[in-house]
Formats: sequence, C-alpha cells, structure tokens
Amino acid sequence: MALQPSLSPAPPSLDPNLPTPPLPPDLAITAQKSTPSALDPLRQTSHSLDLPVKSFKDTLVDGSSVMEPPLVTYEELVAANLDLETTTPMVKDGTNPPQSKIPKVRIPKSIWQRLCAPWKNVVIIKVLGKSVNFHLLHSRLLKEWRTESEFEIIDVGLGYYIVRFSSPQDCSMVLIGGPYKMFHHYLAVQPWEPGFHQARAKAPKMAVWVKLHGVPIVCYYKAICLYLGSKIGKPLKVDPATLLATRGKFA
Repeated sequence: MALQPSLSPAPPSLDPNLPTPPLPPDLAITAQKSTPSALDPLRQTSHSLDLPVKSFKDTLVDGSSVMEPPLVTYEELVAANLDLETTTPMVKDGTNPPQSKIPKVRIPKSIWQRLCAPWKNVVIIKVLGKSVNFHLLHSRLLKEWRTESEFEIIDVGLGYYIVRFSSPQDCSMVLIGGPYKMFHHYLAVQPWEPGFHQARAKAPKMAVWVKLHGVPIVCYYKAICLYLGSKIGKPLKVDPATLLATRGKFA
C-alpha cells in the first residue's frame, strides 16, 4: 500500500539585512578551534622550522622520509675524477678473448674510509656444513647471544651473514665469546673486513677451546695459559675452572 508523504512547511527566507544570530557555545568553540590562528603546532612544524622537505620521487628512491647527510655525494665523485682502469680477463686456454675488457674504478682512500665508518660494529658469521633459514638463524642468535641492544642480520649469500650491532660492547662480547653451535654445527664468527666478499672469502675463522694436557697445576695461572695458547693461535680467554684449579686433568 502506497503512503502519501507528509509535507512540511518551507523554512522562512532570511532577510540579508538582519544581523546574524550568535552561535551556540559548543559551535562557537568548534569554529574558533578551526581558524588558521589556532592550528595544531604539529601542523605548523614544516612551516615554522627550516627543515628540508623531500619530494615523493626522492622518498621512493631513497626508501625513507628522513633526509640524512650523505657520506659521499655524486658531485664529489665527479670532482675527484676517479681513475678508470680496464683489465682483460683470461680464459681457460690462457688466451685473451677480443673486446672483453672489464672496467674498474678506484675509490680514493679518504672516501673509502668514510664509507666504512658506519660498519665498525659488524661481524661475519657462517654455519659450517649446514644451510640455515634466515628467520630461524635470527631467532636462535637472539637466544644464544642475549645482547643488551638490537642487532641486524644481512644475508650476503653463499652461507655468509653480516651481523650489525647497535653497540660496540655487544660486538666485542660476541667476538670473544663462544664457541657457538647451531643445530650441532659450529658457528664461525669473525670480525668484518672492509674488503670482504663472500665469493672470495677464505676459510672462516672461529673460536675453539683447546685442552693443554700435562701442564703442572702450579702453572694454572692466566698469564701462563695465555702464553701457551699464543703458540697455537690468538688466545682470547681462559676457562674459569682452570683459573680456580678445580680441574687437574688438563688446563
């Protein structure tokens, strides 16, 4: 059944010569807050402070919305006039294939040192004889190391990982600690080197415990144990049980 809609009287027209009636208190407060003179201070930050504002293109290219001072600029590299060298690779038969030169650019030492400065608190790790998932390795390292600050893991391929620490204390603790084992395999930990490349990396270094048999118990002193260990490799620390002379079979 259709219903006839009720008709309401049209509102009376306002005379433009009449004064505007005052707003209610709540509407007056709202209107006052929305005026440009009462904007939120956070909205005025970009206008009151002389901060550089990045464009949308720069944000996509750099991957961040905060402009940090670069370690090196493109203009600086152009002004340095880097030397470009070419080398000819050798094939298996000892001959040089025609038109197969590889360009090489030598970076000045001053620029190279600036590029390496943020990578001081870094170690290189590798699980010997086993391939471990990235996320699984990260969770196991969190339980094993128990660092006071956070650290970042970067997968560089061929089983090598770069671990970047937030504090030098955590980096030193991990280097002198160990030996570490992951899934019944040794975890090699060594300091990062500026020229490290996983494809040209040598056998990884790691900390191991060494038993010194036949050492008299009167020689269970830290200085003597470190000296004996220096004849094998680089000594890092001495077992606490040896220092307390609670075990006499080996040092």
